[in-house]
Amino acid sequence: WEMAIQRDEVELRMASEPPCGFAVEDDGPPLYPLSRGGKWGYVSREGDWAIEPRWTFAEPFSEGRAVVADGNLWGVIDRQGNYTLEPVVKSATCVSSSGNPHSCISPLQPYSQGCSVADTQKDGSPHPFFVDRDGRFWLYDGNPQELSDKNIWKFGGFSGGRAWFQAMAPGLKESYGWSDSQGKVVLQDEFSGAGDFAEGMAPAASGGDNWALIDADGNPVMPRKWTLHGAKALSEGLAAVEIKSRRWMYFSAEGAIAIEKVVLDPPREVTGQTMTEAELRAAGDFHDGLAPIIPKEMYSASELIYIHPDGTEAFAPGSKLGVVVCQQSLLPEFRDGLVQLLVADSLEDCSNVMPNRALAEGDRARFIYLDTSGNIVLQESKSK
Repeated sequence: WEMAIQRDEVELRMASEPPCGFAVEDDGPPLYPLSRGGKWGYVSREGDWAIEPRWTFAEPFSEGRAVVADGNLWGVIDRQGNYTLEPVVKSATCVSSSGNPHSCISPLQPYSQGCSVADTQKDGSPHPFFVDRDGRFWLYDGNPQELSDKNIWKFGGFSGGRAWFQAMAPGLKESYGWSDSQGKVVLQDEFSGAGDFAEGMAPAASGGDNWALIDADGNPVMPRKWTLHGAKALSEGLAAVEIKSRRWMYFSAEGAIAIEKVVLDPPREVTGQTMTEAELRAAGDFHDGLAPIIPKEMYSASELIYIHPDGTEAFAPGSKLGVVVCQQSLLPEFRDGLVQLLVADSLEDCSNVMPNRALAEGDRARFIYLDTSGNIVLQESKSK
């Protein structure tokens, strides 16, 4: 049988108490993952190497911890580049059957309220568990009593002291609920979709693809009926919601429409007409005062635009920089004042990039970081 953990010589440490669901402060200056000569490390905003490149891939820091890859094995480092968890967790999801590490998706989620979620497999079945900041495992050997009778396939990261879980019944019928930091079920798995709690609410679905934002008791509050086609968690007081298929808006925390259309600046010429505003085909979360969207009327061009909370355009990185932004549908969001984008000189040059954004292939695509004004602050170097 195949376990998620691949290095037998590494001692696996188990958490004696539930370690998740608590706020973690990280007062250090931001560090950003960047590659040099085919290896990944971390730089400051000024471009100085704080942690020299030595990994196959590196994820962003969160709560003072970052997930890194050594081949197809993943671990966790602190801000000094020291391992808190050696690379022992194997990815269960690879785009290619060969297991090429460049095609594999990280099995460890970003840290949230003290823990990362490990999405792995054991005996051919999903085997999710939590990893605390010191690299200790929680729920690796089994679930607490209230979850012990459920076939858990996935956990979400902790937010608001809760984590959603996906349970799978016979016939692959999935359901979702939430547990607290002690592993106690606080909302039974009676939902058909789930998301993170933020500002007292979380996106959830009932009876299929009927979405709303729910309160702590599981009641739909935004809106008060299950009428949405999709929803995301509140972020900086706004929540992206899908009111009908591929038509997104933003609601305020009070449930009022905050952004119905994006105001384009400058206006765009589309099919012979000048457009000054556009509906939203896709929408991401607000961070650092900006959110990524793709306009509905301009979807054929897949133009990624960042907008302000009042719905006005801040900048479109592709047209501003004269590049093609690869995999725009991922809606890259700002983190610590910068957004990481994978760009190329042509759409054809984007075609060779793996779907998980892990590595740019050769010199055809490159990673850059933009500030909130859309200016390049950091960029990948191909030199060794």
